[in-house]
Amino acid sequence: MKMIYSYAKSIGMDVSVSSAASYKNRADWQNVSGYAIPMVNWGVEKGLIGVNSNINPKDNLTRAEAATIIKRFMDML
Repeated sequence: MKMIYSYAKSIGMDVSVSSAASYKNRADWQNVSGYAIPMVNWGVEKGLIGVNSNINPKDNLTRAEAATIIKRFMDML
């Protein structure tokens, strides 16, 4: 999420979120590291991650999951 968030920020996209706690609607939100909260919150609110499921912040990202996130981001552009 950090790479997508940083890229979005660098191209001037608005990375603010409407709710400070969008990510807290997921059962495993307590596992999100403090530094990653803005990025994860943005990703959840924009529908890039955690769509109808947990965030799984401690799991490794699969190639399919990475491709899905990238595709969802590209659709936002």
